[in-house]
Order: sequence, then structure tokens, then C-alpha cells
Amino acid sequence: MSKQAARKKTTDARRAELYDLYLRRHDRIDNWDQVDLGAANVVGAHLVDKPRDVLFELARSDDPWQRRTAIVSTGVRPRRRPRRHVPDRRDVRC
Repeated sequence: MSKQAARKKTTDARRAELYDLYLRRHDRIDNWDQVDLGAANVVGAHLVDKPRDVLFELARSDDPWQRRTAIVSTGVRPRRRPRRHVPDRRDVRC
């Protein structure tokens, strides 16, 4: 799930589906590795440009895995598109 969410070819609609699935099936998570693998790429990346209210709910939970998800999800960096090189007239040699 995490690798699929991290792929550049994955559509935003599919990322939203993965996010919903991750939160819907969060009760199946039972160790740190599962949280660390999925939280940043699935939850954090999905919430970069969206309200983060769900993170506050997860942070208030009694479940340690949900609290960990809230913490790890905030560590994601926004994806950047590669910069295009804009030629400068000094770069062009005549």
C-alpha cells in the first residue's frame, strides 16, 4: 500500500482510496513497522493539501498505533515537481 501510494504514476483518486482503506482497516495494525511504512506515504501525503482534523482525532485515541500514525504522518514532505530549466540568453552560444 505504501509503495503504491508513493509511486508517481498513482492517480490522486487511487491515493484517496488507499487513504480511506488505511484508516478504515487501521484496527488491523498491530506493530510499529506497519505504522511507519504506511503512515507517511498513505496518510501524510494525502493530507498535505487537505484539512488535518483526522490527525487530531488519531492523536487523541487510546490506541497507541493510531497515535503513532498521527505523529508519523506529519513527517511527510510535500512532493515537488522537478524544476524546468528556463534558458537564459547567456546560456545560448551563438
